[in-house]
Amino acid sequence: MSPPPDAARSPGPPAAAGGGTNSIEKACAVLRALAGFDAPLRLIDIAAAADLHQATAARVLETLAENGLVRRHGRRRLYALSPLAGRLGQAGRAGILREAAHASMLRLSVLSDDTAMLSVRCGDEALYIAHEFGRHPIRVDTLGIGRRRPLGVGVGALALLAALPQGEAKAALDRVEPALARFPLLSRGLLEREAERARTRGHALVADLITPGGGGVAVAIRAPEAGLTGAVSVVGPTDRILAREAELAAMLREEAALIRERLLANCGLQNSI
Repeated sequence: MSPPPDAARSPGPPAAAGGGTNSIEKACAVLRALAGFDAPLRLIDIAAAADLHQATAARVLETLAENGLVRRHGRRRLYALSPLAGRLGQAGRAGILREAAHASMLRLSVLSDDTAMLSVRCGDEALYIAHEFGRHPIRVDTLGIGRRRPLGVGVGALALLAALPQGEAKAALDRVEPALARFPLLSRGLLEREAERARTRGHALVADLITPGGGGVAVAIRAPEAGLTGAVSVVGPTDRILAREAELAAMLREEAALIRERLLANCGLQNSI
């Protein structure tokens, strides 16, 4: 969203202090106001959006800035959320997605006998937040929980890249291209082609590109209403993945839809699809 026009609210006197709980509520109101806009905001706009007097909003902003949650922009007294606040938001979204996906992850690991993995988009990276191991005795190496990969690198990250509009995907590849040097079998051109194939098929497929002898199938979980995009995948030995690509893709699409429904329900949002 763009910043609002000049707010009509008078600076007025600050509200009387109401104890710690009241201060926390005011800080939350200011953080929600900042989170609702893409551009830095003026004090008058923040006060209006948070329904606070300007003097109160100014004190709250100073405290949040001192604690690293808000940053000031230049001499115009513009304010925005800090990178730390962004990371806290990412952690919160990851927790919500992990909770919504728990039953599906267990079911996928049982039905496939291979490893189910869950990732969420964080900027230009895929953050891996959960996995469930199946019963098959041969497992491929997987990223540990909390590890990150550039968008496109790995089957979950490829599904996340393919879920972006093409213009956004191109811009993301512009930014992550230098990191591809760490992956000798990958190139920007290859990721562009694989992302386009994933859009056409409705699922991402990777075989032997990251882990020799390992592959996977992944489907994106699109939940813009909840402010996130995730991906659920099944990974295992390449021959097992390729032999069951269609079966795994259908299974993943069904579970991705269920995860989306649970996610929106947990957030108190209505499923618009």
